[in-house]
Amino acid sequence: MYETDQKALYRVYAAFALVLIALGAYVCFCISADGTSTNGLQSDTDREIGATQEQQRQIADEISGVRNANSDAQNAVERAEAAVDRSKNAADQIASSIEDVQRKVAECRKLAERNAAIFDETERANQL
Repeated sequence: MYETDQKALYRVYAAFALVLIALGAYVCFCISADGTSTNGLQSDTDREIGATQEQQRQIADEISGVRNANSDAQNAVERAEAAVDRSKNAADQIASSIEDVQRKVAECRKLAERNAAIFDETERANQL
């Protein structure tokens, strides 16, 4: 029986050794796979960082373009306000000039009426 127990013990040792070898192989595989996976992950990360940096550059360019467009729009608004102010001043001057002309026309009408009255009196005086 001693031999049978010893053979069984050897079989347990052999099975334990096989389990250890299998575990060692599995650990080696995982380590090498993690190395490959890490390299792949690092490569993917580098690509993503590059893409993100490119997007940031594009966004910065677009923001710069929008700032320039906004500045141009503000300048256009300022020029338009100045033009409106000049137009308003010109309209005020024209309105003032029209009032002056109307006053002068009224004076001319009064003078014309007085002249007509004088001519009428002169004509009556000449007829007598």
